[in-house]
Amino acid sequence: MKPADLRRELLYPLTDMAIILAMLFFWLMFNVATMLASMPGFIGGILALTVLLILTPAFFRHGLYLLEARANGRQAPVPSSEVFALTGALWSLTPFILIALLVWGSILLSDYGIGWVVLYGSIYLLIMPASLAILAITHSPVESLNPAAVMRMFRVCGPSYFLIPGIALVLAAIFASLSATGVPDFIIELGAIYQVILVFTLTGALWSLTPFILIALL
Repeated sequence: MKPADLRRELLYPLTDMAIILAMLFFWLMFNVATMLASMPGFIGGILALTVLLILTPAFFRHGLYLLEARANGRQAPVPSSEVFALTGALWSLTPFILIALLVWGSILLSDYGIGWVVLYGSIYLLIMPASLAILAITHSPVESLNPAAVMRMFRVCGPSYFLIPGIALVLAAIFASLSATGVPDFIIELGAIYQVILVFTLTGALWSLTPFILIALL
């Protein structure tokens, strides 16, 4: 990926109104869940959990649709009722499972020290974009977790692939530093949503720049 391509892709989520509206929508809904969780009594917690169980898979499913749209040169979709459906396109719910694996693995490794958690998170971040691209190509959750397919993705994309986890790490460090300096929470939250969306759109852009990637994976 050339420097000009990289600059364009970094700004892409902020130049498409459909993506901006989607980011604002999901940010608002996640904040609704937070407000529900702060309500006294157990009812607020149940409502917050319900909202999160509906919202989180929809957020990552929408990210996959963005990845496909970017890879195929189509206009970015806006969130619709389709992303909230619990039936149909079940393959697109796989990112929710991948996030659950990240959380579950981090909790288990936390007993052994922060170093293991950081190592697990780094490996996860390295593999995640390749897994998402494979999922978008094959629509197969099993194939998206296939180590051989992930390694083929590394070879096909070349060094450009590692820009994606690298940029995600840099953005995470920037937002953590801003949070420590007292930047308002809503800016950090919007930045985190932008960071996740950027991983999807960057992966789609890299896929579009690699015309033989499908042949190499099959």
